[in-house]
Amino acid sequence: MRFLFQSPAPSIQKKSHVVRNIVAGFIAVLVVLLILYFVALPLLSSPFTNPIVNQATQPNIQVTNLNVNGGGFVNSLSCIANARTVTVTFTLVNSGNANGYAEVELVSNGNQIQTNNYYVSQGCQSPETIQFQAGCSQQNVYVQILSETK
Repeated sequence: MRFLFQSPAPSIQKKSHVVRNIVAGFIAVLVVLLILYFVALPLLSSPFTNPIVNQATQPNIQVTNLNVNGGGFVNSLSCIANARTVTVTFTLVNSGNANGYAEVELVSNGNQIQTNNYYVSQGCQSPETIQFQAGCSQQNVYVQILSETK
């Protein structure tokens, strides 16, 4: 009779160890996945925090070959109605690793004349021309890039 009243405790203890190990494993996997999702993945994919991603996907647009035609002093006798057309030519060169847009500003005698957006493909050059009306005085003209975007 002794065997009929024996406690079933050993089989319950084995099952509780198995359940406890499964729960602990599940929690460990969940913690690892959360760390990967919230810490590692943003660091690897963000162009702001990862300089390799940032460097590999940005345009690098520069102004070259600036030429101003009609920007010098004009004798008032040859300047019709105190105005003349000044033609500015330049080339935008994208040496970066991505296509991009450049916001370009034309300045004459310290005053903004015009702002334009130009698209320049990666590894390409884009010749551009801007014309504006100026008075008869000397025009100190330059072109600058205000911003670049993809």
